[in-house]
Amino acid sequence: MFIKNLFPIIHRDIKPENIIISNDGVLKLIDFDVSRTYKENENRDTELLGTLEYAAPEQFGFMQTDARTDIYSIGVLINVLITGKVPRIERCIGRFQYIVEKCIKIDPNERYQNIDILKKDIESIKILKNNVEKEDKNIHHADKEKKIFLDVIPGFRTRTNWKMICAAFFYLFLICGLMTYENKFTLDEFRTNITVVIILLSLWFLYTNFFEIRDRLPIINSNNIIVKIFGYILYSLAIIVILGEVGGL
Repeated sequence: MFIKNLFPIIHRDIKPENIIISNDGVLKLIDFDVSRTYKENENRDTELLGTLEYAAPEQFGFMQTDARTDIYSIGVLINVLITGKVPRIERCIGRFQYIVEKCIKIDPNERYQNIDILKKDIESIKILKNNVEKEDKNIHHADKEKKIFLDVIPGFRTRTNWKMICAAFFYLFLICGLMTYENKFTLDEFRTNITVVIILLSLWFLYTNFFEIRDRLPIINSNNIIVKIFGYILYSLAIIVILGEVGGL
């Protein structure tokens, strides 16, 4: 019994679906099917488990999971509760921005090292003055209005510099391809060009999860990575064949 209490239990799958509130108003964490007990002197977990968007990098075999792994999931959870989306798609801003970003650091050593420190930071937010809270809301609202157009364009939604640069070159490539002809403009060549552009855009939208299409399509919405890869290959071939046939390629 002493040994069991000595090492913490790592849940490894903290997400909204695994949190319930009982009739007496008590919040409870459920589904410990993939949980494990932390063991000293181990380099990595023996099983790679967890929900993709909520799982910390170490859950994929890079090192052993520990309490900081669940802290990563809590950071994702807070972001989802505020924005309705995981940090990869949209990061929360305002009062909880620092907390979320610190929780989801790739390196566990850069995250909160224990839940007590995280709890202290969360509780400190509650004592902020009302005028600061209103200011944050106004900033958030103004920032959302400015970003609403870019938020729907694949490659620009995360505001990551290298992704935006790659996306800009890709869109420029499509525009140049649409306007390039061997000799002079002909309807047949224009139809070929626009078909190729539509195929490339369709594949781009599929791979970048445009309008969260990945969550809506069967097979690629699976949590199994092998099934997901098979789904991407299947849908890619379908896009190429169907659109190519329609466009007369």
